[in-house]
Amino acid sequence: MDLPGERAVQAACGLMHVHGRATGGPVPLAVDYASVVAGVLAAQGATAAAIGRARGLDLRGARTSVAQGALLALGQYLAAATADDGLEQPEASAPGLATLDTRDGARVEVETLDPSAWREFWARLGVPATLAGRGWLPFQQRFATAVCPLPGELRQAALARTLAELRAAARH
Repeated sequence: MDLPGERAVQAACGLMHVHGRATGGPVPLAVDYASVVAGVLAAQGATAAAIGRARGLDLRGARTSVAQGALLALGQYLAAATADDGLEQPEASAPGLATLDTRDGARVEVETLDPSAWREFWARLGVPATLAGRGWLPFQQRFATAVCPLPGELRQAALARTLAELRAAARH
């Protein structure tokens, strides 16, 4: 199949679908991501061929494509979508960004790798630990799944506070 440009590759290979998961529909990436990945692959292939020739192998070059770059970039999402790890997965149709809105109109994202810090942050905002816990898995997997369907109560707790109040809760 001839894919005449970056957007066609993004659409055909599923990049637009994955990128738009958080907002509920396909969205093109604003940069030529698949082309850049293909360029990196081409450079790695050329380097590998040169090393092989230096070691005496009869190599003439390497080939890749923008579509192959796009599919390589999607590998982690395909693996996550098809893995049967026994964990409860959010519904495929459940969109959501990690972004939280504050009462004074700021848009923020919380960042932590520590589930205790996550629980304590939400506790300082008056959220029960069990509810904060329901948000941990989607938050932790947001990069792997391209969505972050946080419970609405967490979003409401953030929306009830100003940016300064969220910062204070995060600093403890």
